[in-house]
Amino acid sequence: MLLDFPFDTPPAPGELTEVAPGIHWLRMPLPFALNHINLWLLEDEHDGQPSWTIVDTGYGLDDVRAAWETILGRLTAPVNASSSPTSTLITSAWRNGCRKRPVRRCG
Repeated sequence: MLLDFPFDTPPAPGELTEVAPGIHWLRMPLPFALNHINLWLLEDEHDGQPSWTIVDTGYGLDDVRAAWETILGRLTAPVNASSSPTSTLITSAWRNGCRKRPVRRCG
């Protein structure tokens, strides 16, 4: 059985690919043989206001932090005709401290 990938290319660091309505795929580099991790941004709602849920953050590397700064800058700017802050962070594992960065950056 072969894997069937619905997208020809993965998103570049700092870029998002919408894979289904409200579900955005991003990748971050890893410093070993498995050279990336897939992460997710979910369009969400918090207290009746549009917001984002981040699912995993990647390792606390300089290039990962730079990619997050790019992404977070877009999320706090108008996205889909609304300003949408990040309200929720879901992590599957501790990854070298990077999970603290988005929380501090977004408030």
